[in-house]
Amino acid sequence: KHKDNKNQSILFFKNVFIFINKKGYKAFHYKKLKGCISGYFIFESQIIKKDFDNTVKYKDAQYYEFLKLSTNGNEHLLNVMYCIGYLLHNYKNPSQAKAVIISDIDSQATNVAQGRSGKGLIIQALSQMLDVVEHNGKNIDLTRDKFVFQNIVALITQLFVLQDVQKNFDFESLF
Repeated sequence: KHKDNKNQSILFFKNVFIFINKKGYKAFHYKKLKGCISGYFIFESQIIKKDFDNTVKYKDAQYYEFLKLSTNGNEHLLNVMYCIGYLLHNYKNPSQAKAVIISDIDSQATNVAQGRSGKGLIIQALSQMLDVVEHNGKNIDLTRDKFVFQNIVALITQLFVLQDVQKNFDFESLF
């Protein structure tokens, strides 16, 4: 299976594959695939089931507008965009394991779960590009449920999401 490295990522769409690095991205037709990444397999689950349209500028995209409306300022918007980029890039340094936590401001202040802030839509958008396994964090006891991770498939699952975990959730229980 093809994997990204720390300097570049590749996304596979129906019509093209794109190399992404800190300078930007470049799209290639699949007939150039062998010369670019020979020696690797591409799983069908890695191919995003949509065509890539590089004529749309990101600031004109509806998703960008949604992110602007669901964040509270430019710094917050950039942080959310960095998190999305981190989650889409499949290179992860094992010595620097990270958990991305998405919460809304009201729930941080009151410790009461809030809705309608766009958290679920961000996950739904990621699931259009990644293989996502999702669980309701309120209904999971990681210390007793030995089957909680059974839907995670090695080499295929790219993102595991726990929605709405309890306020006293022990992240150490994941390791």
